[in-house]
Amino acid sequence: MTRSFRRVAAIALATFLLPAQSLAGIAPMEPACTDLCAVEAARRATVTIRIPGVDGEEEAVGAGFIHQATGKIVTNAHVVGDLETLHIGLADGRILTAHVTARDAVADIALIEADLDGLPGLVFSETPVQVGETVHAVGTPFGLGQTVTRGIVSALDRAIDATTPFGMIQHDAALNPGSSGGPVIDAAGKVIGINVAMPDGFRRDVGIAYAIPADVAQRTITRLAAGLATAERRIGVTLRALTPRLADAIGVDSGAGALVESVQARSPADTAGIIASDIIVGVGTHKVTELRDVAIGIAQADTTAPLAIAVLRGKETVTLQLPPAPAPVATADARPKPKKTLLGGRAPVPVSELGIVMASGDKAEIISIIKGTPAAAAGLAAGDIVLAVGRTQIASAAEAKSLIGPAVARPFALLLADANGGTRYVVVDPYAGGLDGDGLGGNMRNPRSVSY
Repeated sequence: MTRSFRRVAAIALATFLLPAQSLAGIAPMEPACTDLCAVEAARRATVTIRIPGVDGEEEAVGAGFIHQATGKIVTNAHVVGDLETLHIGLADGRILTAHVTARDAVADIALIEADLDGLPGLVFSETPVQVGETVHAVGTPFGLGQTVTRGIVSALDRAIDATTPFGMIQHDAALNPGSSGGPVIDAAGKVIGINVAMPDGFRRDVGIAYAIPADVAQRTITRLAAGLATAERRIGVTLRALTPRLADAIGVDSGAGALVESVQARSPADTAGIIASDIIVGVGTHKVTELRDVAIGIAQADTTAPLAIAVLRGKETVTLQLPPAPAPVATADARPKPKKTLLGGRAPVPVSELGIVMASGDKAEIISIIKGTPAAAAGLAAGDIVLAVGRTQIASAAEAKSLIGPAVARPFALLLADANGGTRYVVVDPYAGGLDGDGLGGNMRNPRSVSY
């Protein structure tokens, strides 16, 4: 018998021989909280966000969660739109009236206030997240409240939008429309990100999801909760990415900067002297090699001071000065009278943006469907013939267009005949599609031309 083994045996025997009254005073060790405890706490802190819908009905459009430090509900700005008053659904089934108190469109974060009666909230993680780390996402996909999915962190600092001045966390916990605004938590139950988007063109889970990183969210929430104003600087230009083909065509190197396609009249860019065909190579102190660098440079600059824009004009580099940004408006507790809104503040969609290209003639035949539009999301296809709008039979493209109207503010149904003579109904949601910012409203946006 070794010395260490004899020592362990002696301690065990001594413990066994202790009087019962001695053992009674020893508190049993509490089991460590597993990831299931953390998930349950996050589920209780997550809310369903509901907005006014059609005919007075409400629809669940996203999620939010209680932030422990401020006592407010955090969600995405695109989820609440321009609403000031809405309803939230708690995990215990209660429905509460809530008020949007602040929002930051660039960070895509909004704060909501409600009488939460002391419900516990979540805290942000201060530990850097690692690729491969297991995470859980909580949200309200398709209005199914407090739904939990599991995945891993797939990548960090992922650029998903040319106008977003920070990288996102990519993970593969399943997200679907309605998941936006919900928390992503680590094994300890701390928030490592806020779900915000899926890849452009997808409205269902494809194993790629994006979340606003905890450090970006924490800074934004602290500022908004303190009532500090958000200054948004608009330059007034439309820029084009210098792809290798475009760069070669205009005689510059790929990655040389961002090409100015147009300048808005009387904008800061126009005042400073920026012209179409300039290539922006620097914004403030930040070098520009791709479109996202412009957004980063704007975000890093002092809004109260002039902003230096370096442009390549011909073969020379010219530095121009933009004026300071307009004075910001305070964001916290600004509650104007609620606006009369359709579908949560979303404007009617012009019929020309639905993506349906229809032949003019005796029959309403669809010639083509534009990718990434509501028509594509609905499953319409070239060769389909529209037989009815709703239950109203039509005999021509003109009748179909007349019944649909010049702009659409709610889903509508089409009865279609396919090339084989079969018929089917499809529902076209005007707010669906690749550029609707799914969530409902927050998809990745990465068009070739971007306005700043």
